[in-house]
Amino acid sequence: MPIYEYQCSDCGGHFEIMAPRSRRKERPTCTECAGRNTERVMSSFSARSRTNSGTTRVGGSVCSTCAATSCAGCRR
Repeated sequence: MPIYEYQCSDCGGHFEIMAPRSRRKERPTCTECAGRNTERVMSSFSARSRTNSGTTRVGGSVCSTCAATSCAGCRR
């Protein structure tokens, strides 16, 4: 089941929900203010890989200076 990201126009909240593809066009209630003025936003991706030295690198954040693997808590 895919995870969809939403932005609330009422409070600016950003949240994710897991929903079947058949419900992807529905507007969920905001998890912060319970508003219904939500819009699906483009999701970024992250990738993990191992180097020869065994360290793991994580990438894919939409913020060039951010090291987080998810933008769910971002307050840009």
